Amino acid sequence: MPPPSSKPPRFIPTLTEVIGAGEPERAVPEAAKESSRTRKAVAARPQVSDELVDRVLRRLQPTLEAQLRESVTNLVQEHASMLELLLSKEIEQQVRQTVAQVLRQELRSAR
Repeated sequence: MPPPSSKPPRFIPTLTEVIGAGEPERAVPEAAKESSRTRKAVAARPQVSDELVDRVLRRLQPTLEAQLRESVTNLVQEHASMLELLLSKEIEQQVRQTVAQVLRQELRSAR
């Protein structure tokens, strides 16, 4: 690990605008305003939103389960491949050491 440098990095991020707590809506992005409006509208109709959420989830569940299954399968395969490589290297190293040790013993006993 190299020693820490006493020189600062060449490019340092700089604060270019200060937004005070007293400034109104200007700091809120348009997407956040829309999201807030949507949440307020849904909160005003809790029965409709619960029913809608249930219907949407029932429709999405098979698709989400398939995507989750595929993602988990891919992750397991990747990890298994990595584990296979690590194990084969470890086994090869152990076999080499054992063979070398046995050869040394045979050479000593032959003398």
